[in-house]
Amino acid sequence: IYERAAQDPQFKGMGTTLSACVAQGSRLVVAHVGDSRIYLVRGQDIKQLTEDHSLVRELAKQGKITEDESNSHPYRNVLTRALGTGTDLAVDSQVHLLQEGDRLVLCTDGLTNLVSDEEILARAGEGEDPARMAGALAELALSRGGTDNVTVIVVVIDA
Repeated sequence: IYERAAQDPQFKGMGTTLSACVAQGSRLVVAHVGDSRIYLVRGQDIKQLTEDHSLVRELAKQGKITEDESNSHPYRNVLTRALGTGTDLAVDSQVHLLQEGDRLVLCTDGLTNLVSDEEILARAGEGEDPARMAGALAELALSRGGTDNVTVIVVVIDA
């Protein structure tokens, strides 16, 4: 990404986000850069496993804006880390323990800018078909006028 942007002026400043995970038995290894997200849905609880690398997240951590203000802040899409924007990159990585029935939701900010965590929890907890759950979430964002890339993957953990 970085090399392409350096070689071709039309791609100057190009970058992208990455939220990836690998399940190995009961272990989940997560790698993350940017503002795409990975959520863990367990029963009736939802936990954001990744932390956004964005200007508004930094402002919220510093107490300069509230979490609610960060959801509608005009600079909410300004990233502080992304793939392809430089030669040095810090990638967040974590390990989590999985349980049977857990659901992972991997998504872009095209979803999370328009759909709340509570709505993600409600739809990711419905039924057993991960493709249907992902589709319902994407449709919800698009029905609210989503113009950004809306990508959603739902994974259900079984034995």
